[in-house]
Amino acid sequence: MTKGKSYKRYPAEFKKMALLRTSEDGKTDKSVCDELGISVFIFNCAGKGNG
Repeated sequence: MTKGKSYKRYPAEFKKMALLRTSEDGKTDKSVCDELGISVFIFNCAGKGNG
């Protein structure tokens, strides 16, 4: 049996920091994700409490 794909787990503090950054004026989800090197999909999951 083969091992499944491994995923990078982001700590809760990292997720909180990313969400707080989008509340700053002029910051979009996409721009924050680009700065942090994460996908918008991962970011959206974190914001909904699924990631």
